[in-house]
Amino acid sequence: MRIQLTAKIGVTVVTLLVNWLLVVGQAPSDAERNDEEVRNLWDTTFIGQRPPGKNSANSAQHASTQKEPTSDFFGITVWRLRPTRSTDPSGVRMLLHEEDHDSEWTPERIDANKPIVNGQRIRLAIETTRKGYIYVVDREKYEDGSYGDPMLIFPTTRIRDGCNEVSAGRVIELPSWNDRPPYYTLRFTRRDQVGDALTILVSPRRLLELGIGPTPLKLGNNQLQEWAKKWAVPFKCLGSKQQVGLSYTTAEKEAAQGAHPLTADDPTPQTIYQVDGKPEDPFLLNIVLSTRP
Repeated sequence: MRIQLTAKIGVTVVTLLVNWLLVVGQAPSDAERNDEEVRNLWDTTFIGQRPPGKNSANSAQHASTQKEPTSDFFGITVWRLRPTRSTDPSGVRMLLHEEDHDSEWTPERIDANKPIVNGQRIRLAIETTRKGYIYVVDREKYEDGSYGDPMLIFPTTRIRDGCNEVSAGRVIELPSWNDRPPYYTLRFTRRDQVGDALTILVSPRRLLELGIGPTPLKLGNNQLQEWAKKWAVPFKCLGSKQQVGLSYTTAEKEAAQGAHPLTADDPTPQTIYQVDGKPEDPFLLNIVLSTRP
């Protein structure tokens, strides 16, 4: 299944495999409690790299953690669009014209480890504590472990005028709110598709050899393999069970539109990855979003 870019945009993607097991209805195990403690530490470090917020408690925590982190962190949030509720802030609702009527939809956080249903509308939000330039590549993944053609879906000139510079609090959302429609629709193009693989590359310098335009750029498999050989790094990942189902906030929308960065007061990404690597070198991660009919 491929993310259908009905809104034509482009991003360079690094593929990260996420394979988590959630046990529902049981008391948390020692491992789960340990994961929660580690996640809280990661959240504290992640927030400490963002600009301070107005909340006094968060600002005090921010001041105590505002230092050079020992590791880099990368975060991704997968949003699904659901019908708007009366309690949703008006500023985060999407008014979509569908066939012969208009309808309102609101982004909501989902567990990136659970399969995304064919036909579901989603958005992606990406943030990193590392300053640099981000590239996102999308590939279909099949049952036999093979992949489809790699497509650089970010950056493109349709999103932020091609600006792919990132830093803590500066969020990249795909697709752009200005795209029509402002979401991806997951569609199966082959029966044996089991997911979409994203390759995320964060580089301290721009990759000037890439010809960025308004539409996704097809890359060669050899080029992607060479990136992975040079820049793939060890990583650990943890999601936040407490944030699953939370609705989009006004601050997250404004950050996605470039009005201002997220601060220490704002939610952290749904899934955070701790990555190891030298600050002067690019790092690359591979993520797979599993899908089902």
